[in-house]
Amino acid sequence: MTLTQLVAEFMASRLTGGLVLDEPEVTKAMLKAVRFYAGCAEIKYFLNQSTPITPMLSQIDSNVTLTPSEWLIIQPLFNAYVDHENALRLEASRGLGLDVYGRSSSELASEIKQLELDLPRKAFYQPFSSVGNLDIYADSA
Repeated sequence: MTLTQLVAEFMASRLTGGLVLDEPEVTKAMLKAVRFYAGCAEIKYFLNQSTPITPMLSQIDSNVTLTPSEWLIIQPLFNAYVDHENALRLEASRGLGLDVYGRSSSELASEIKQLELDLPRKAFYQPFSSVGNLDIYADSA
């Protein structure tokens, strides 16, 4: 799915769930999460092109397609980024006398820090390679 489709799906799922951010703000959080991931792992979208490239950050836009395994790793960070921005917006409304609901921005900032620390380990991938046909368990008798 493209990032645009993932954002649209997310917006639809949170339509009645207290999300006060609009689509451009959610897209910004999506790009931030995917760009962070790109610093730790290759995005298959750029490897599947006629000439595989390591993208510049500006090349990671809303038309990029993610594989399910990439999305599995990126989604928690994306959700945390959105929830943090949403919490900041809600906390700013406190001055208008509105009740704030959900997790606090400081709690979410702590979660984001932990997710960002864990992401390189989760995104790491090294293909297996063999050194020929070593039959070390063969019976030598």
